[in-house]
Amino acid sequence: MYIVFVEYAVDKQAMDEVAQALCILREEMKDQIPIASYHGGESCDQPGLIVEMIQVPSWEQANLVKRMRTALEHGWGHAMDPWIKGGRGKVRSWIFRLFDDRSLSASPRQDV
Repeated sequence: MYIVFVEYAVDKQAMDEVAQALCILREEMKDQIPIASYHGGESCDQPGLIVEMIQVPSWEQANLVKRMRTALEHGWGHAMDPWIKGGRGKVRSWIFRLFDDRSLSASPRQDV
């Protein structure tokens, strides 16, 4: 399993709109790829900083999520672009492999 973290800052006054857009985004993503879990939240330490945590089964799906969430054109989540500070180019993303619960060793990468 892999988790894709997506991070960006938004205008704090638009938090209601951003929360609604995240709900729509989650459903759009689930319609296109198998998502094990999706969570989005705002930093308590840095209001307006948003992090999405998207868990998917495969390396290929994780890369797709990362590409589609950071794509300047034809990606996912463009409805939020007006509220992202610095624009779409400021959306950052990372992929993490989850540790195996039994051995606490990293699960094997599926791209090798």
